[in-house]
Amino acid sequence: MGLFAFFILSGASYAAGNLLIAAAAPLSIFYEKKLFKALVRVFLIVGLIFVMFSPASMSKAISAILILSVFSLFFALQLGAVKMGFTHIVRIIMALCALLAFWQELKYWKSPSISFVPEKIFVLGGSLSSAEEKLKLKPWPEIFKENSKLNVLNYSVPGALASHYVEKAEVVYGDNILVIIECGADDIKMKTPPPEFRKSLESLMAKIARTGRMILIFEIPEYPDTRGAYSKIIRETAAKFGAQIIPRRLIAKIIYEHQKESLALDQEGNLKIANLIKSFIAENMNNSNKSHENK
Repeated sequence: MGLFAFFILSGASYAAGNLLIAAAAPLSIFYEKKLFKALVRVFLIVGLIFVMFSPASMSKAISAILILSVFSLFFALQLGAVKMGFTHIVRIIMALCALLAFWQELKYWKSPSISFVPEKIFVLGGSLSSAEEKLKLKPWPEIFKENSKLNVLNYSVPGALASHYVEKAEVVYGDNILVIIECGADDIKMKTPPPEFRKSLESLMAKIARTGRMILIFEIPEYPDTRGAYSKIIRETAAKFGAQIIPRRLIAKIIYEHQKESLALDQEGNLKIANLIKSFIAENMNNSNKSHENK
């Protein structure tokens, strides 16, 4: 995976594209000057390309208004209507749409926060959370268990689709627990239809989500050909059942640096995932240890 692919998969291209479009709006006021004319053209064209070819999903309404306003502004500027009232209105609409899209995406860049030390941690995952025997690698749940000294139960299976865990949900039990779900990568690889993926993920969540449990879901990076369909489903399902998301920008970075064969990670990649998960609860673990020491 090259740097540009990482730029796309992490969602950075979507954020950058919307910021470029938003920045073009005020710059276009000075469109009659050569430098600003060049900047506005570059910002609009590159920004639109980044947004359109990003795997991030934008609502159809915002997408339609944004594209229409970009082309309207461009043609108005070409016709010399730089300071007409209509052009100012288009500038405002374009900038607001781009900034709104950027803000909606930024909400999902925040790392999850786990407010307690779980008694048990269940991992339901596929190829990223398990290790094929031929690779002779230690999967990240096992590394996480050793490093954190927590009770981690890994039920991940190489190549497992979301539908696999709907019937296996009974392995999750108890309260004061953390459930980590890593699914989607194998579904994307096997071209599971998005509606089927949604049905499986929602069925799984309905079986395991309840008071006293926290659920973390990996947001799996996607290529532009899926148009962010799986990521959108993960986000909407997480919101519906009160789960938290591990941002794809964090996962994409590790995949970019450490993907070995197929969807599997090398040993360093597994270690980084383990450390990433541990970082979400490190503060609470430290507070818990201090409490025990004081006693």
